Amino acid sequence: MKQKFSRKYFFNVMLVITGLLLSNGSSAATFTNGDFSSGFNGWGGAVGSSSGINIVDPNTNPSNFNISSGAALLTSNTSLFGGNSVVNIFQTFVVQSLLSPSNTLLLGFDFTKSFDDITDVFLAQIVESGNLSHAIDLSSGGSFDITSFAGKNVELRFGLENVASPDGSNDSLTIDNIFISQNQVSVPEPTTILLIGAGLMAMRRKFI
Repeated sequence: MKQKFSRKYFFNVMLVITGLLLSNGSSAATFTNGDFSSGFNGWGGAVGSSSGINIVDPNTNPSNFNISSGAALLTSNTSLFGGNSVVNIFQTFVVQSLLSPSNTLLLGFDFTKSFDDITDVFLAQIVESGNLSHAIDLSSGGSFDITSFAGKNVELRFGLENVASPDGSNDSLTIDNIFISQNQVSVPEPTTILLIGAGLMAMRRKFI
């Protein structure tokens, strides 16, 4: 039976990562490599346990990060860490600005997870750098309105925490096809607006 734990540690790990990135002024111009076609290029990684965390290059850490299937596969190694283990990938970038004030931005991704206990934790989140209260929990999957992040420097995070168990079972998380799209709201041409207005006036006269 797995021991009880607090999810606070997992999220504190991510706060530490954000702090390290901010102190280094790390950010990319735009979001890149959402389909992992270039390996983990553009992504950072972190592995941690109760004894601390380490920022790593996912491309050179095959025990926790694998790209052979064409998607990002994150695997915990509970037996390796001897307790709860945390594995994360993250990318910092500036979200595209709105081309029109009425436009919206959507973020979506595909994921599958194999967790051996309901107390294990899946993290998916976008958070504004320097304003940790401005964040969206993405762990339910699907697509999300991130319009409020337009033009802002953000960090996008995915990860898992595997709670220690007697058999040392590993958990895995697959992330792929991350996208950010801008939905452009079409504005009627002036002629169209005039025609609509004329039609409404005609209907009004008819009923009067």
